Amino acid sequence: MLDTSIKFSVVIPAYNEVRFLPDTLAALVRAMDALEMPGEVIVVDNNSDDGTAAVADECGARVVYESIN
Repeated sequence: MLDTSIKFSVVIPAYNEVRFLPDTLAALVRAMDALEMPGEVIVVDNNSDDGTAAVADECGARVVYESIN
């Protein structure tokens, strides 16, 4: 079912960004809240090996995995 409350998506490509991702996502959420803009944050994990996907998930982002072919 389509979520009509979401007005925009922010897509963040990430590879081994566990160090920077929490602050980035927190700042983004603060900005979205301040602007009262309903949106979603999607982190595209490029096969990170440092826990990037787990941190993104813990911060409330939707995580999509990019596969290596």
